[in-house]
Amino acid sequence: MKKTLLLLLSLVLLITVSCQSQPTIEEDTSIYEGRVMEMYAYNSFLIRINDSSDKVILNINDDVSFSLSSRKDFYIGNNVTFEFKTTDFSEEILEISPYKIHENIAVTYTVITPSKGKEMMDSQEVIIVDVREQYEYDDGHIENAQLIPVGSIQQQATNLLIDKNANIIVYCKSGNRSKMAAEILVKLGYTNIFEMGGINSWPYEIVK
Repeated sequence: MKKTLLLLLSLVLLITVSCQSQPTIEEDTSIYEGRVMEMYAYNSFLIRINDSSDKVILNINDDVSFSLSSRKDFYIGNNVTFEFKTTDFSEEILEISPYKIHENIAVTYTVITPSKGKEMMDSQEVIIVDVREQYEYDDGHIENAQLIPVGSIQQQATNLLIDKNANIIVYCKSGNRSKMAAEILVKLGYTNIFEMGGINSWPYEIVK
């Protein structure tokens, strides 16, 4: 009887020690900010974490608590803040199920004057995009400007404007089409768009 009791006590002690020696995996609850880069399906997005090279595939399921007015606001080019639980954030791409989207901050373009645009062109590397039609471009355009008519910019931008983080200055004739083009480029994920208005206000030299 004593041997049986000692055996049982030893077994209980062994199980207790074994359980205590097992490492516990703590689930990390984190809040991240990132930019929506791609949309795979209505509820699946590729997001690049701000100030990091990490990317996550964010699957928004039916249990997600939204503070947004509409899921349709979660579009390419937007900055978003989201919260999720994960045990490992070391992989370049993680597939996660968030449980709360905190906010949705629309990314916008920057409006600049012709003088500011000229200063940028003279001091740094920029891409100049003329969004008028071919005949308008031929009649006179800013030097080194690339022609991408606003009507086709959505289809052509990805092939013609490879670097989505480049400084891109957009202009047209009077300023209406340049605003439309700037909005399209932002929604396509371009991060540094400068809308300069119309060439009618450009006081500097043009080329034909």
